Amino acid sequence: MKRILSLLLLLSWISSCNDSTSPRTFVEMGDSPSAVAIAFRTSLVQGKLGEAKKLGTASTKRVLDHLVISGPLLPDYNVSFIRDSIAQGRAFVVLKEVGGDTLPKIQLIKQDGQWKVDLLATYKKKVLKKEN
Repeated sequence: MKRILSLLLLLSWISSCNDSTSPRTFVEMGDSPSAVAIAFRTSLVQGKLGEAKKLGTASTKRVLDHLVISGPLLPDYNVSFIRDSIAQGRAFVVLKEVGGDTLPKIQLIKQDGQWKVDLLATYKKKVLKKEN
């Protein structure tokens, strides 16, 4: 049940997309938590699951293994950084669609010196609330 709710939350997160200018590549942005969060979301929206998996934790990769995206959802997509909070190997990043809405907060974990998106931690509270 948690897996289904996680996938539904992920799909709703992706579908809250908006058309805008072309995204920058991960290399152009660096490897800060905000850059990883932007690259991860952009990869998902563009249907590049392989790239998104590289930016996620092992649990995120398992969730993405169950997701089927056949091609880009929105080829011209961009988000901007709003704010982040970084402490003790964890980061929380808030993004905003360019010309659109603020997106749900993304949680990242530092593993082997690299920031990785942790979808299960990001949506854990939301999934548990819906189950109760």
